[in-house]
Amino acid sequence: MSAICAAAAILSGGCGGDERPVSEGPNLVLITADDMALDSFTREAMPQTMELLVDDGTVPEDFVVTTPLCCPSRAALLTGQYGHNNGVLANRYGLLRDHESTIAVWLRDAGYHTAHVGKWLNGYDRVSKKIRPAPGWDTWATVTKSTYYDYDLYREEGEPDRFGSEPEDHLTRVITDEARAVISERATEERPLFLQVDYYAPHSDPSDDERCGDAALPEPEDSELFLKPAVPRPPSFNEANTRDKPPFQQRGRLAPESIERIQRRFGCTLASLRGVDRGIAGIAAELEAAGELDNTAIVFMGDNGMLRGQHRFSGGKHLAYAETLEVPVAIRVPPELLGGTEAPPRLRGPSANIDVAPTFLDLAGAEPCAADGNCRVMDGRSLVGALDRSEPLDPDRALVIELDEEQKPEKLTGPCRYRGLRTASWFYLEHEIAQDPRTGRCRTTDFRELYDRERDPFELRNLLAIGTESFVGLPVQRLSRRLERLHDCQGIAGRDPEPPKGIAYCE
Repeated sequence: MSAICAAAAILSGGCGGDERPVSEGPNLVLITADDMALDSFTREAMPQTMELLVDDGTVPEDFVVTTPLCCPSRAALLTGQYGHNNGVLANRYGLLRDHESTIAVWLRDAGYHTAHVGKWLNGYDRVSKKIRPAPGWDTWATVTKSTYYDYDLYREEGEPDRFGSEPEDHLTRVITDEARAVISERATEERPLFLQVDYYAPHSDPSDDERCGDAALPEPEDSELFLKPAVPRPPSFNEANTRDKPPFQQRGRLAPESIERIQRRFGCTLASLRGVDRGIAGIAAELEAAGELDNTAIVFMGDNGMLRGQHRFSGGKHLAYAETLEVPVAIRVPPELLGGTEAPPRLRGPSANIDVAPTFLDLAGAEPCAADGNCRVMDGRSLVGALDRSEPLDPDRALVIELDEEQKPEKLTGPCRYRGLRTASWFYLEHEIAQDPRTGRCRTTDFRELYDRERDPFELRNLLAIGTESFVGLPVQRLSRRLERLHDCQGIAGRDPEPPKGIAYCE
């Protein structure tokens, strides 16, 4: 930034007619991988990410997404809210309430340059006939219909850039190049940077690739990696007995050919993540070259997990099991941003995707409010206190797990609507509406699931299954009452205005 421009920024909040303030906060970078399960976050697949963000960062040990589906999870990142408050409980961006009030808007109005690169929320193209940046983004290099080749990349103005089928057109590579270009251009400016990078990998994508076909498509240089990986086989893999599971989720045991397909797809998943790994390393290298790495907080995470043979499912993500709710996450916040305190290598206690926006706002010294005074009440909690060791995570916190696929009736499978609670010790779930296997339509159900997370981490025994002789000693009523209190919760006590009558604070 020139001396004249810097002076103008101090006096008026920017150059070229930009009257916004200039934040004194650090750079903030959020990187997501699409459909990345916890079992694919390995040192073999992502060695540089492990070194940068795990070995030199913090890993929350009990972190979940509150709705295991792409769009709801990403809406939670944008708003810091549960889907019951932001409106998104299915894969439809159009359900988002108050899209003019998101973290991009808040940080932009607080003095950040905001940039989005990569995949955007599902269904955005149905809302905006002529695709333009979503509210709050200064820089926009975004795909709305994702595929690894032959796609359009939309920018702030003009016609989209069309990418073809050459090796350099692979979406993972293009997303990385765009992200690095944003950092190179913006990181040394007076205004700090909020950069959100949403990779499409390792999402599956139909192609004519001889190896991967219907799986994730690696970059060309990675096409021969992980040809015969060892697929993780926890006790829940091809589960011996599923009579305790909801009838609409029961399946026969996996055939050998299904297991072979799982292995092939898992190998493609791991190979596709090698490109993401290079991308994360490249983003860090660009920040370091700009002298900004130690002035940047980085969060990397998956948007939802995946079933890969567990509970007899060869795929799928919207079923509420540990494998879909738990996602890889790593946080790097340098001591300079925590008052000189070294962040701990692990965070113990429940945390979730709704906590990312509050954490970034806390680091930025910003509020969930736009310049016009439009504010949103967040349901998540900042993790900064846990990172600077001043306020450990609450071990008794209960997180709401929820889904409403009736919001998107054209694609229903299995559970249509559920709500539940996940604590450090228990996972309790109430299925309210489920698919009728004969008609394919949703109908009312009252099936419940309860798993002891300490004794049964692989969720092999539903303690509320039909045939259970006694619930003595189980906290069923306590969890049910707690869920009834929290299923429509709003905000945090001591931080936010009192919710409307009849609605409780979130935990």
